[in-house]
Parts: sequence; C-alpha cells; structure tokens
Amino acid sequence: MFAPKGAGEDKRNFEPFGRSNIKIEVGFRRKIYMGHIMFFRASFVAVLLFALQTAWGANTKDLLEADRLSKHLKARGDQKEHIANHVSALRGVVIEYQTERARRTNEALLWQGYVPKLKDLRSLRQSANDSASAVFDALKTALDSKQIERLDKLIGKGDVFAIPIAQYPYYHVQNSPLFPEFSGKKEVYKLTLPSKPDPDNTWTYPQLLKVWTVRSFIPSVRPIDNLSQAPSIAAHPDLQFRELNVSDRYRVVRSPLLVSATLYVPDLVRSEFDMLQTHYGPDSISAHTWEDYASQNRLDDDIQIRLKFNTIYDKAYLDLSRWTIYLEDSEEIGYEPDKIEERAFYPLEALKVSVPGREMEVTDVFGTYISPTYTPGEKVRYFAEPPMNITYVGNEKLLILYFSAHTVMKTPVVSDQTKYIKLIVQSHETDFGRSELMWEFKKPKSKIRPHRD
Repeated sequence: MFAPKGAGEDKRNFEPFGRSNIKIEVGFRRKIYMGHIMFFRASFVAVLLFALQTAWGANTKDLLEADRLSKHLKARGDQKEHIANHVSALRGVVIEYQTERARRTNEALLWQGYVPKLKDLRSLRQSANDSASAVFDALKTALDSKQIERLDKLIGKGDVFAIPIAQYPYYHVQNSPLFPEFSGKKEVYKLTLPSKPDPDNTWTYPQLLKVWTVRSFIPSVRPIDNLSQAPSIAAHPDLQFRELNVSDRYRVVRSPLLVSATLYVPDLVRSEFDMLQTHYGPDSISAHTWEDYASQNRLDDDIQIRLKFNTIYDKAYLDLSRWTIYLEDSEEIGYEPDKIEERAFYPLEALKVSVPGREMEVTDVFGTYISPTYTPGEKVRYFAEPPMNITYVGNEKLLILYFSAHTVMKTPVVSDQTKYIKLIVQSHETDFGRSELMWEFKKPKSKIRPHRD
C-alpha cells in the first residue's frame, strides 16, 4: 500500500521471532560521526538553513487554505476567487471522507461486532481521491503552466486527507506505532466500581475514551536481559562500546504484542449507549433501553476491561493460551478474570512508519583511534542500525475481560481509597518482558480537565 523510498539502498527483513509482516528499508547507510569542529559547524548551518527553508515553504495544509494557496500560486485578479471556490470544494471532500471513515471505525460500533472491511475502507478512500482529483483538474483550468507546476509539486508533498479538519463525535482507539504514547499509565478521576453513571456528566465520548484508555507493549527482551547499554571492554580493552537509549517507537515496532486497555467505567458505558442511539441505526445495538445495555455489560456486578491485541508476527501471537492476564490493585492483591470474550479478529491496514536508528557510543580510552585529536577518553557515536522507513502490517484481536467488582470480603475492588489498579500481561512461553497498564486514581472528576476532542 505504501511504497518505501530509497530504492536501490541496502534492504533487509527484521525477523527476530520468526517470519513477520514488517518490511524495512534502510533510509541511509551506516554513518560514523568523526571529524573536527568545522565539520560540526558546517552541519549545524546546513541543518539550520534547511529548517528555515522548510518553515517558510508551502506545505500540504496550504491546499486547504485559500489565502495561503493563492499566495503560493501567485494568483492574480479573478484567479483568487476561482481558487477560493475550489479550496472550499476540496475542504468539503476532505471533511466528508474524514467524517465517514471515523463513523465506520468508531469504537462504539467496533465493539458491537461491526468491523469495517479493508476493501471497503480502500474503496472509500479511492472515491475521495477521485473527487479530489476532479477538484484539482477544475482548479487548473484557470492557472497558467507555471502555476500548475507549483500546484502539482504542492499536491505531491503529502496527503491532504491526513490534515485533520473535520469535527465529529466519533473516536477510534489507535493501537499502532503511529500513536505517540505507550507509557502504560494514565491519571484518571476517582470513582467506585460498581457505581451508576454521573447524571451531570459533560464529558464527550472521545474525551472519556482518551482518559480511560492506556497503551503499552510487550518488550522483545526482559529488562534484566537488556545489558547492551552497559560499557563493554572485553573484546577491545582500548575501546569501550555503549548502546545509547533507543526511542519508544524503535522498541514498539519490534514488539511481539501491542496492547491497549480501556477501563469501561459507567460514564463511558452510558456515553457509548447514547452514541449508538443517536448516530447509528436501530440494528447497530441489540439493547434498545439503557437498563438492557447496562445489564448486558454487567455494570452492577463486574469490572470490564476492553483489550486490543496487535501483532506484526504470526496470528498465533494473539492466542490467549500464550499470555497470562490478571488485575492487581494498590494493595498488591491480584484478581484473575472471571470471563474472557474474544470479540473479533481482523487484519490491519498497512502503515508507513519512520523509525529512529539505534546509536552506539565508542570511547577511545587511550586516544589511539579517533582523529584528528587522538585525545584519551574521546567519545564518538555511530549508528548500529540506521533510521529507516517501514511498512507496518499485522493483525488485531478484540477481547473483553470481566473481573468481579467485589473482593471475597464483599467490598468494592475499586473505591475512593484505591490508589491505582493495573492490568498485567505477560508471556508464559517465552522470555519476553511483561506489560503493565495502570490507571492511577488521582483526583475527583471535578478537578480533572478532559482532553480536547
């Protein structure tokens, strides 16, 4: 679906756990940063000029702003009105596509069993592409050859449909390396489970999902085994090697399992019911009253956690028999799920992901190797693995976990005194590390500001 750049460079597949669905293309060759001070000055100036040029230059967003596009195309007279009309038409195409795609991939619909097919999403995008092409063709009728050339270059800079301009009440929990945060922890408002929804709730469905959803991943190695960052002098006593910290994205794309967990609290249950009633047809939900919907979700008896398992490797990695899953409270009391429902399994759309490289630091202990200064203790860095563009594809499974909301003493598992609860996911077949997904109950709801939609 995405064609990686840099054809002709060194290509290789990364398959540490058997055959995977990840395709990696090296962005540039391995590079050692050695040299004197003038090299770094020249590099700094070049980077600064490039950054300024990028900041001043046109970007894809300008296609959706009439004034900026007119300025970029150096429009004259009536051309400005012509451009404004077609920018308005293009915005309509983009908004229609973004809204319809969000409606189809909305979490509320997904957990009712309506998983959109990839071919339908591709068809939706192709239709939007055709509509956008028609708008651009009509726009070009009033432009001269140089303006058309500028417009074509701007169109080729990026994906206009990736510019978020539509506003809608839907939300999709993204469980992929493109999501910026896999911290495994969220600060949430205090509550007791089980309980009733807040009748005065003003938080929207997306806001509730954002605050109650935690993302994490299974590391490819256990922390105790990850000794590569320690200095090594065994092979070369006059050189010390140390692996520098890698980015989260570097570790996420190599993970055998990405996990997102949503604590399905009463406010969220009620908001989801209202969403389905308001924005979808009567066939989208089997329960037509709030009481029936609350009963279906065992709101008065259980703590419900919704899980998304995502892997780039064989679908066997999504098999529950490979994983141990349990809940733990702030008193370090563990709870096994009373019931697990496997709701859906489906392939993921291909994603283009830019991955930072893995750097090593080398210390020249006696000043023997690193020129031109040959200074004892001098340090340099190089890429053990260079930055790369990858095409990320895989499979995802939806799971619902039900835990008893009461302890053996008939007290609530989650009360005003609970500091946190965390979900533990770990492999009992391999040496992978484990994942902890934590909800920290910090403040009353009235003192927590919801995320922006």
